[in-house]
Amino acid sequence: MMGFIAILKKLEQLVPAVAGNDAELARVFNVTRTAPSQWRKRDCIPLKNLVSFAREYKINIHWLITGEGQMNIEPLKTATTPLITDESTFTSEYKPSIERVFTALPETKNSDAAIARAFDVNRTTPATWRKRNTLPAENLVKLALKFNINMKWLFTGKGDMYEHTNHVAPAEPVKAFPPDDVKQAIKEQGYTLSMLAEALDVNLATVSNVILGNSRSRRIAESIAKLIGEPLEVVFPDVEAYAYSLFLTPEQRTERVTALKQLLAS
Repeated sequence: MMGFIAILKKLEQLVPAVAGNDAELARVFNVTRTAPSQWRKRDCIPLKNLVSFAREYKINIHWLITGEGQMNIEPLKTATTPLITDESTFTSEYKPSIERVFTALPETKNSDAAIARAFDVNRTTPATWRKRNTLPAENLVKLALKFNINMKWLFTGKGDMYEHTNHVAPAEPVKAFPPDDVKQAIKEQGYTLSMLAEALDVNLATVSNVILGNSRSRRIAESIAKLIGEPLEVVFPDVEAYAYSLFLTPEQRTERVTALKQLLAS
């Protein structure tokens, strides 16, 4: 995302009066007169303000933030599915928006924790969005920038998923739950690490080391995932050993042994 001066240059193309005039800039963005000076000091303009500006002036937010693509776009109000649910806030209906997120980032499907990590928000935020049936534009814009997704497609479903048709999205490794998040999730379920250790008949240090990644125990890891209601591969995606089932039925084991014998004999 470009800094304050670079974005201001683009704003001057659209509203020449803002050049060297913080009062006019404040009026255009409908903020206090002191806000522009704070933006200049921080070298950024908040996304929520840029999104509101783009909506008002029917500007391609991707162009405004990155300098890429066309300056003007078809007003989002003409989209088949209405996306503007409030005259002061640029929001998108939750269900169609999150379905597009699932298409772009399959690993987020069926897991609020994975959605939260993709959007860099609190674990409880996706549930709030779902309840309100809205997904704030500011969060969608951040997601688009983070994963190089075409913003027009993300908001409307129109056009290509990526700004350029030959673009290949970078594969971002799925991040593990930070240890503090795991502990907090356990706490939210009404339990403590010592209670979990006692239930599993292990000492507290063993449970803590699994959470911290200092040791491996599929049994403890599966218990933690089950307790907080998330898939094992979501809680501990960086532990390759947890990605494979170690428990086979007698029939499955016999089949594996037979296949192995045939492989070694060939």
